[in-house]
Amino acid sequence: MTPATTTHSLPTTSLPWLRGVHAALLLLTVATTTQAGALHYLGFVTGFAAEPPAISWVSLAAHGLWYSVTLLAILGCHELGHYYACRYYDIDASRPYFLPMPFLLTGTLGAFIRIREPITTKRALFDIGIAGPIAGFVVAVPALLVGMHLSTVARVPDSFQGDLYELGEPLLRALLAQNFRVRALNRAHPTLEDVFLAATRRSWDVVSCGAAP
Repeated sequence: MTPATTTHSLPTTSLPWLRGVHAALLLLTVATTTQAGALHYLGFVTGFAAEPPAISWVSLAAHGLWYSVTLLAILGCHELGHYYACRYYDIDASRPYFLPMPFLLTGTLGAFIRIREPITTKRALFDIGIAGPIAGFVVAVPALLVGMHLSTVARVPDSFQGDLYELGEPLLRALLAQNFRVRALNRAHPTLEDVFLAATRRSWDVVSCGAAP
């Protein structure tokens, strides 16, 4: 009798066309977050003035790209933490999918990976779950320090008629401001907004959700 042979299909993560999808989504998200970052920076330098200052498109694009790289670095490292933890436990998972969203405050809906196999042990589940926040935190803390340093204090004019939005005072920011002697602020630089937006997006992870393999 001819011995039975087992055929293995090509892993989904190694399909060439999927690599193109990941790259295309990343490039689109860089474009939409750069656009959002440019608008954030324009609002930052305008402050409470009636008219924005004269800024070249090149300068706006450069500052928008700064915002984009910072935000996507935090989101990307978070998802790569999950991805490499899956690889460590030999669990099939996709590379990060970034979600572009033009005309949105953030320029993106975030990023995610798809885990295609069940996680069979509690240890693997814990390690995969915690790897993302730890990886993102490592990038977010330096970004937070830079953003706080670049932010400014501006006096609100008595004649100001617009709306004011407060980001609140997270414990981590308060501790860093105290220990690193970063000045107080009331006008957040786009880099600081990156950290708050990424932290808000990452807080969704506390909501348990699943997808069919």
